[in-house]
Amino acid sequence: MNNVIFKAGMLFLSLSFFGAVQADTAAAKQKSAGEYEALQAMIIKNESQLLPIRFDPFTLLTEVTRENNVIILNYQVSGLPPELFREEQAINKMQGILTGKYCQDSAIMRLWQLAFPAGLQHNYFSDGTRVMQINIKPSDCGV
Repeated sequence: MNNVIFKAGMLFLSLSFFGAVQADTAAAKQKSAGEYEALQAMIIKNESQLLPIRFDPFTLLTEVTRENNVIILNYQVSGLPPELFREEQAINKMQGILTGKYCQDSAIMRLWQLAFPAGLQHNYFSDGTRVMQINIKPSDCGV
């Protein structure tokens, strides 16, 4: 129960900070790369506390990191042939699904887009080898 209260408090704190930062959107777009350091660190810490997260029988989110204003999600996939991740149709389908989730109108995704202006990277690993990488930028949302 305390863990849930802590996570809810951290989410509230993140959203409060997001509201304050978003108040000056024009200025926010001109901020330097280092100005979101504290917010990025808080998001990474909060997301990392939830790990690992199993999304389906094949996909386990194992790590959340950041680099160059990009939030990076690393997944371990098992039970699927690595060749599947090289098929253009599969890559396009995943790109569409992940872009849709990233671009949804939710407070968390708006916070991620603001805090990580260079976007989001999904890395899928099988047996220690990266088999697929999907990159999404806020501009992919068409806004």
